[in-house]
Amino acid sequence: MGESDEPSRAEEACRERDDEIARLRAEVVARTTAPPHCPSCTCGRRAPVQSSAAGAHRDGAFEIAWPARGDGTILWEEYLLAHGLYSVRYPGQSAERLAARGGLSYGELCTYLGRAPASWRPV
Repeated sequence: MGESDEPSRAEEACRERDDEIARLRAEVVARTTAPPHCPSCTCGRRAPVQSSAAGAHRDGAFEIAWPARGDGTILWEEYLLAHGLYSVRYPGQSAERLAARGGLSYGELCTYLGRAPASWRPV
């Protein structure tokens, strides 16, 4: 028998999961992105970032790797995006509470943002 051109169940499940992650990211961006200089503006506010060893994360077809980083900070808006995705998996801890406890690690930020945090600065 010849090989089937139809995707396997595992490939289909990966695509569905990737689509769900993309949908959740878009939802979080829409929910957490405020126009500049609005009443709840956080311009200039920064969130703490915990140090992280070099690492990588793979989730289905998605893979991200990051270098070792020391403690730092990122813009609050970028932190809110990562926190929104973090809270889908780990609900119950507000962005404020998590930041008060030291924030996310650099590796966690890369994992939840799907990229290196653009506004990261060392402390």
